[in-house]
Amino acid sequence: MAEKRRFAVPDMYVPGIRDLDPEKLKEKGIRLLLVDYDNTLMESTDAGKTHDSMKALERLRDSGIIPVILSNNFASHCHDYAVTCGVDYRSFSMKPLPFTYREVMKTYGCTPAETAAIGDQLLTDMLGAYLAGIYRILSDPLSEKDNLSGTVSRWMENRIFARWKQTRNIQRGNYYDHL
Repeated sequence: MAEKRRFAVPDMYVPGIRDLDPEKLKEKGIRLLLVDYDNTLMESTDAGKTHDSMKALERLRDSGIIPVILSNNFASHCHDYAVTCGVDYRSFSMKPLPFTYREVMKTYGCTPAETAAIGDQLLTDMLGAYLAGIYRILSDPLSEKDNLSGTVSRWMENRIFARWKQTRNIQRGNYYDHL
């Protein structure tokens, strides 16, 4: 019997999007990757620092995986980056609500089993992916500095990680590609 999915616990944990192996994702049947913008593709407080995320998106696209940016921010914040990278995006996606996740899956003709999401926050990115029923990939934030909503979320995440360290042996910096 398959193990029950655990609330907000990521299926994979990587240092960053640049560390994703497109071939491993394809082996899992992933065709569509929903990518968080702030602190996953570029630093929240310095839009010039992308940490090779553009190359990572290109590598994913070249391997046949469709990356789509999913941001809670306004279009003006991520539009130029998405256009430069040649990827689609959805702004003001209201994560963790699953509506935008589902709308993008429908647009690209992908099922939840063919879709994954990568992001740096448990309470928006991972929870939204959980609610949408898709594969969840947690990445470390690109910067320790966050905007206001990110700061509140990180405070709560630190408590969750402290609990996971005790109960599930999951802790920041211990990366894995399955539980």
